[in-house]
Amino acid sequence: MQDSVNISLFMKNSPVVSEYFNVEQPATDRAFGPLLLSAATKEADKAHDMAIVFDNVPDVLFLLLRSAAGMWRISSANRAASELFGIAGEKLIGMTLDDIFGIDSVCQDGKPVPDICRETGASIEMESYLAAHREDLWFEFNWWHLKFVPVPAADGTVSRVAGICERVTNIRQMRDSLKQFTSAISQASSIIAIVELDGTIEFINPAFESMTGFERAAAVGQGIFQLCMPPAADDLYAPMLAAMERLEPWQGQLPSEKADGSTYWEHVRISPIQNESGAADRYLFIKEDITERRKIESELKLASRVLDTTDAGVIITNPKGIIESVNPAFTRITGYLGEEVIGHSPKILQSGAHKAEFYQDMWQKLRTVGHWTGEFLDRSKSGCNFVSSISISTLHDQNGIVTHYVGVFSDVTELKDSQERLESIANFDALTGLPNRHHMLDRLNHSLLRAKREHQNVALMYFDLDHFKAVNDTLGHGAGDAVLREVSVRARQQLRDEDSLARLGGDEFIALLEGIDDPERIAVVAERIIADIKRPFIIQGHEVYVGCSIGIGFYPQDAEDVDTLMRNADLALYQAKGEGRNCYRLYSSELNHAAHLRYQIESRLRKAIAADELSVAYQPQFDGLTRRLTGAEALLRWSSPDSGPISPAVFIPIAEQTGVILTIGLWVMEQVCKFQRRVMAAGL
Repeated sequence: MQDSVNISLFMKNSPVVSEYFNVEQPATDRAFGPLLLSAATKEADKAHDMAIVFDNVPDVLFLLLRSAAGMWRISSANRAASELFGIAGEKLIGMTLDDIFGIDSVCQDGKPVPDICRETGASIEMESYLAAHREDLWFEFNWWHLKFVPVPAADGTVSRVAGICERVTNIRQMRDSLKQFTSAISQASSIIAIVELDGTIEFINPAFESMTGFERAAAVGQGIFQLCMPPAADDLYAPMLAAMERLEPWQGQLPSEKADGSTYWEHVRISPIQNESGAADRYLFIKEDITERRKIESELKLASRVLDTTDAGVIITNPKGIIESVNPAFTRITGYLGEEVIGHSPKILQSGAHKAEFYQDMWQKLRTVGHWTGEFLDRSKSGCNFVSSISISTLHDQNGIVTHYVGVFSDVTELKDSQERLESIANFDALTGLPNRHHMLDRLNHSLLRAKREHQNVALMYFDLDHFKAVNDTLGHGAGDAVLREVSVRARQQLRDEDSLARLGGDEFIALLEGIDDPERIAVVAERIIADIKRPFIIQGHEVYVGCSIGIGFYPQDAEDVDTLMRNADLALYQAKGEGRNCYRLYSSELNHAAHLRYQIESRLRKAIAADELSVAYQPQFDGLTRRLTGAEALLRWSSPDSGPISPAVFIPIAEQTGVILTIGLWVMEQVCKFQRRVMAAGL
């Protein structure tokens, strides 16, 4: 009965409830005077009826009563409160909101909301994320909508506050979802529109303005086809319009017109929207600008045709190196069909000729530079090796992420073979297979640069064969060639693997030895070569004997450049030949001085005849017994205006070595003949 009184008091004094149930609230308590018993009875009945209604309202209703201690306790609550909070009605009476939602949970700025209502006389609404307390257990958090309404007494004071409570978690979720959905539609880059069945625009998102240039507000209420369909595009739009007449979904690519009259391409998807009765009464349009995509697709088709017709093989892999595509030339070069390699690694082509470091360097350059060019020795499906010249490029997307690797390659096996043959002709002696003069000079240049950088010594051995001309003259050039080949083998056997041996031409050879710390070691090598070449050669069933003379020069002691080093080694060779052959000599400064003097004499000797510097002296010859004059010995003399008389012992050997002796010999014979005629003419 107490609850009924409380509820009736709540009902007749709460503006919230009277508004909610459309019940007129008495202005004062004077309507319940002790003299109006019948009216009081009617009012009590009315309050009882209202209590029944109050108890069956689906929203949570409760009345808070302020105690003498200032606590706000529930004095009345309807059935919905018990059901929602899971607390029986009789247990709710006397509880505080802190008991239900937690201490200080229903506060604003640290102050209980009922106190604020009491002080301000104003209603307060709030939404809070709270967990309800039930039988000493806290249930999951939910969103709650709370409204507090002060209930003033007759004197205007507020000791009661009415409350309405609703769990709004689902509503908030739906509101958030709707907000997110609306935001997504607003921010979508594609046009999203809802149109009536006749094409009239009912709603369209902001992307419409940015994509077409038409104002969004002005477009609503207009026909979507009148805005976007270009002239003479009826045939292209006909399939979509036919689908709309049948209330069927449709998608395809269509041209569309912008506000400035320009045309672009869209991918259009339409779907009928059903109303509550299940009948389609609207259409959802989603339109995406695919102009750039169509351009790219066109370029890709062109590129595909180019790849299909090019002679170069093309291989495309994903970032993990798995083959995604190859062109017909790939099959022609490797023998593998596309379906045999797609999904596999390009390792299927590896011949095993390259070390792991080779591929590591390649991948490192692709990651850092994005491009690599080189050659692979690959293996075809038939098992044959071939040389491929390949260029690999890294493809990135607009964010710089690697999407593909593209390799373009050609079979250059025949070209490489031709190049190797040409290189062999250009750099190697056809008879012996040794490096030729050109190749040896290149090696020598690199050797001196390396020796200079690493502070090492280099020895150069210059040698030729003694009496080799006799082999050609007696046995023929075929036998001479056989001797030269055998000489190259014997000399090579006396050298280290890192040493170089070359044939300069004729019977001249040169050996390059790097990293020489002990010059005496070179002498040992020279002696071994001389000794080995002195052994007989068996040529055409004959024993052939030749000798070998060697001249040796050192870097950097004797020279610091290639030309000087070779010249000095040649001078040492000349000295070896002049001292009896079949020996070796080391270059020295004295040797260089003698060579310089010899060069000067040779140069001046060639001009001596024309300069009338030569003469013939005659030394008489007598018979020792009869003491009679029997003849005269003609002796050549040379007197230079600069140097005076030069000994025949000096210039005759030079004349013989240089060939000038032939010219001089003819001149001497002519002079002797003229002299003898004069003698005979004198009667002697």
